[in-house]
Amino acid sequence: MKKFDILRYIKKGKYWIVLASLVAGMLFYFIQSQKQTYVARTMIEYTYHEAAEGKNPRGEDLDVSEVKSTTVLQRTISQLNLSESIDSIRSALSYQGVLSSDESSVKSAMLAEGKEYTKQPTRYLVTYTVDSSKSSEYANSVLDAVVSNYITYFGEKYVSTHIIPNNAAAAVEEAYDYLEKADLMNSHIEAILDYMDGKGDSFLSFRCASIDCTFQVLYDQYEFIKDHDLPYVYVDILDSKISNDLELLLAAYRQRVENGHVEINYNSNAAAGIHETMDQFSKKNKESIGKAADSVGNSYSYILQNVYENERENVIVDRTTTYDRLIDEYTNYLISASNVEVDVNYYNYIINTFRSKSTQTSEEKKATKERITHSLQGISEKLDSLYQKLLLGVNEYNAERGSSKLRMRTNVSVIESMNIRRYAIIIVFVFGVLMSGVIIVIGRVSDFVEYTFWTDHVTGLPNRRRCDQYIDEMSKNMLQENFACIMLKLLNIREINSQFGREGGNQILSMIAETQKNVMPQEAALFYNGNETFICFVEQCNLDRATHLLNGITQQINAINDERKELNIQLKTAMTESTSEKVFNIRAILSSTFKKL
Repeated sequence: MKKFDILRYIKKGKYWIVLASLVAGMLFYFIQSQKQTYVARTMIEYTYHEAAEGKNPRGEDLDVSEVKSTTVLQRTISQLNLSESIDSIRSALSYQGVLSSDESSVKSAMLAEGKEYTKQPTRYLVTYTVDSSKSSEYANSVLDAVVSNYITYFGEKYVSTHIIPNNAAAAVEEAYDYLEKADLMNSHIEAILDYMDGKGDSFLSFRCASIDCTFQVLYDQYEFIKDHDLPYVYVDILDSKISNDLELLLAAYRQRVENGHVEINYNSNAAAGIHETMDQFSKKNKESIGKAADSVGNSYSYILQNVYENERENVIVDRTTTYDRLIDEYTNYLISASNVEVDVNYYNYIINTFRSKSTQTSEEKKATKERITHSLQGISEKLDSLYQKLLLGVNEYNAERGSSKLRMRTNVSVIESMNIRRYAIIIVFVFGVLMSGVIIVIGRVSDFVEYTFWTDHVTGLPNRRRCDQYIDEMSKNMLQENFACIMLKLLNIREINSQFGREGGNQILSMIAETQKNVMPQEAALFYNGNETFICFVEQCNLDRATHLLNGITQQINAINDERKELNIQLKTAMTESTSEKVFNIRAILSSTFKKL
């Protein structure tokens, strides 16, 4: 039987081992890919002080679920041009508060003592999970967009500064007269300047990367238009008394005058009523202080005594008296009346100015209208350009302020529920080892079967049954050219057995078989057919090569006889080559060789 050689079995079954291992790995990869999930995750942190108390910047309860709000998800879908619905993305999103190790220790200690832990987490782990129909890159981009949009949304809702509308855009509409257009532009500029003034120095000094300047630069440009460009337009309009519809313009300003008088009367009457109340209050207050002074000694000590007592008791007292409030209201009404009166005087000035006839000719009026229209259009374009810059800057300012309150603490990372590639490689390796073991077992079993049923135990060559099987298989097709059949027969086996015994005869047969193995090519089919006869079939073997092989065997046997003369091995040989003898059937070539033997 063949020697137990692991490498021989593995080498023989290497293709099966590789194929089975790859199929197992690919099958595992395919099945698990259908069950794979990708989890994108990132950490967000609320960085303002009130967040630890569970409050948003407005002092209201902090609602972290707004990360899944419709506004945030709709912006994400629009930004990434997704086909997913809001509900499908929302269902895949989740968040969880995360405490630091120190905070967790404090919480555990307080709960162990039966105390309530009120501090809220300021860090939250946000995750987005998708199945195998989506990729890890998809999960990464969606979560990144969701968190970015949430930060923007949070800033807009709780931190951001809202910009006033662009009222100057309506100033160029044909429905307004020239003077009204100029007034609208002037009002818009004043509103913008008041808006920017109200934000403070930190706002004005903020440098916007999107417009490459500070808000102070925009402020100065608005002021320049108000102080230089618009006054020239006003002068041109008033000097030329240009109007699209003079009667309609005068009617509008008369209505303003009437409304102004109504407002002046209202403010004056309100101020007079408050003044009367102030007089009555002062009178009553003097009487009450006089009565208190009689019991204390003087009114001054009485008033101070009440103040000092309240301060000793650490009671915060509103020092603004009713009389002070009345004075404030009285002053406000008077100021309002005075301001409206100034406006009424301006309206009357406009009416009187436009009542006087213009000295311009029709051609001059036409040229003036074109000039004023061009100037107003130019100012409108400047204001629109400045407003767009202001809008971009405010958005950037809001984003910066929002990110200062809420930030993404870590970059988005994606993890797989299972590292399929790694496990597939492991499966290939493990299955390769298992298949190698199976191949070794099968190979060894095949050796036992081959040895038991298909091998001659004396020579170690395939036996007659295997030879008959080979002949049956080859007889199904015509032989190729240069197919040789070589036979050897030991003639003096009886003498050898008589001289050396049966065991000695078997050794001689084994020696002849080994000699043929050494001489014949590896691809040759070598059999022991019984009755001391050896048969060898060699493909791609012409007559010369067959003769050479046969001579090689004869020389080897002769060398053995020369070395051990007592053996006296006597062989008879024969051969047939298909091409030279025109025989292309294995049974025919076998029969021809037997006849020559």
